[in-house]
Parts: sequence; structure tokens; C-alpha cells
Amino acid sequence: MPEPVNPGAKISLSELSDARRRLSGFRRAHRASDRRAAGKLLESTLTKAGVDLEPLKALRIQREAATREQIARIKAEADEHSSATRSAVEYTIQAWRKDIGNLSTLQPPPNVQRFLLDTASEIATTPGLDPVAKQIGPQDNSARFHFESTDSGFEQVDFGFLWQNPNDQSALVNVDGYLILNGLCQVLVSGDFFGISSGVEIRTFLRIHQLWNSPPTSPAPQSSQFQRALQIDLDNPGPFSGGEISSENLFRGFDLQYSSFMVPPLAPAGFEMLCEIAYYNDDGEVNLFFSDRDRQVLCPGVLLTVMT
Repeated sequence: MPEPVNPGAKISLSELSDARRRLSGFRRAHRASDRRAAGKLLESTLTKAGVDLEPLKALRIQREAATREQIARIKAEADEHSSATRSAVEYTIQAWRKDIGNLSTLQPPPNVQRFLLDTASEIATTPGLDPVAKQIGPQDNSARFHFESTDSGFEQVDFGFLWQNPNDQSALVNVDGYLILNGLCQVLVSGDFFGISSGVEIRTFLRIHQLWNSPPTSPAPQSSQFQRALQIDLDNPGPFSGGEISSENLFRGFDLQYSSFMVPPLAPAGFEMLCEIAYYNDDGEVNLFFSDRDRQVLCPGVLLTVMT
């Protein structure tokens, strides 16, 4: 196996976040208050015009109850089929470990070293995800949570790894960071007169820090550092409907990469593997299940190929 490295220098993920440049700007403005006000104005206008809205409201309540029952059925069905997903998760992790282990049987080219950072120095999460069950261990760094919101915002799970160039000369480093997402994602949007919508986007990202600088800096970004894992955008089906739902099982593995990262002699570097969640609700709800039946955000580690 490549040699695991645990440098003595410590720096928290919160300190790194103060210096880093965020590359993902996919938040959406929250317009719920304006739309609710417009909806009340329209209802008032229709009432003054003599339109009886009570039957429509009663129908909407009935349909919303049916929609809630459908959400529960979808979750139950996903739970019933989770054993197959669990086997796939275990197979994926074992295959990854086997591939990494096979590297030890290969004679590296001259002036090439491999280092496996398989134990996170820290796992950080935003407060909106609490409570989060965190686990740190060799090739088994994970976070489990159930997130539910009727608001709009941004959350993230952050796995941090530290490394120090052991050579007395500059090193050119190729980075491979691994994430596995296994979860159930649901979006619900209520019915309304106006264009009510809800949605969620989940992205994975490899962020690199040049810790030899003060404050720490990051190298020029590369497109291979990030991938979209999931995107759900849902619009309301019409006035006084019972709403609409979208539910997706998310099971994907990611190999996020950075090429030719230059590290000075004996200098420290930091690597973050992030799962970023952006969500919005005009009049709806977002539910993310990453907590039960082996659902989780898992980071097996970061592999460094070093050329000196």
C-alpha cells in the first residue's frame, strides 16, 4: 500500500474556509414572501369578485394529504430495495481498496512516489445539517444525516486531509480525491396560483490549499475538481393542486482530480473533499436522507502521485 501520511502541523477546516475561494455559486434567491403576498392579494380580489374559494381550498388540502402519503410510500419502497444498494456500496468500496492495494505491486517509475491519505484529519459540517454522525478511520471517513427544510440555503460536508512534502526538493503532485454518495433525495412543491418552485442541487468538489502561504492560498482551478451529483428543480402543477413531488435515489462514486500541483520542499498542503448542497423553496420542502440503511456521505481518502 502507498504510505499513509499524518503530518504534525494542524489547521482547522474553519481556518481554511476563511482563505479559500468558493467556486460554486449556485445558490438561488428566496422569493417566497413576495409570492405569498401576491397569492393573498389574488385571493382577496377573487373573493371580492364573488368567487367561492372554499371548495378549492378543501380540495387542495385533500390532495396535499394524498401527496404526503405518496412521499411516505416512496420512502418505504426505497427502504425495501436498499439491501441491493447496500451490496453495491460495499462492492464499490472493496473494489476501490483493491485498486489502491494493487498499486503497491507495481514498481513506480523513477522519481515517483505514492502517498495514500486514508484518514481524515477532520470532518466539518454546516450547522443546518445537525445532528451529524461522523466517523473517521482508514478508508472509512463518513458523515450521516437527515436534512429537512422548507427554507432556502446552502449546506456542506467537508472532509479535510493534511500532507507534507517529505522531500528536500519541489514536488509535482497529481491528486485523486474520492467520494461516495448514497442517499435518498425528495423535493415537494405545493400548489398555488403563481410559479411556485422548489429544488436541490448536490455537487462534489476537491479543494486544495497551499498551506505554506500566509494566509493559505489555492492554485488555479481545474474543471476536473468538481462534478454535479444531483439536480432536482420542481414547479407547481397548477392553482390549488395538491402539489408535486420528485424522489431520486442517489448512489454515485466520484474521482475528483487535480494535475500538476507544485509543492515546495518540505512544505505542507491541505486537501478538502466536499459535498455541497444548495436548496430553495418558494412554498415547498426538501428532504435528504443520508442516515439510515447505510445511506451516508463516504470519503475513502485522497491519493497523491508525487514526482520529484
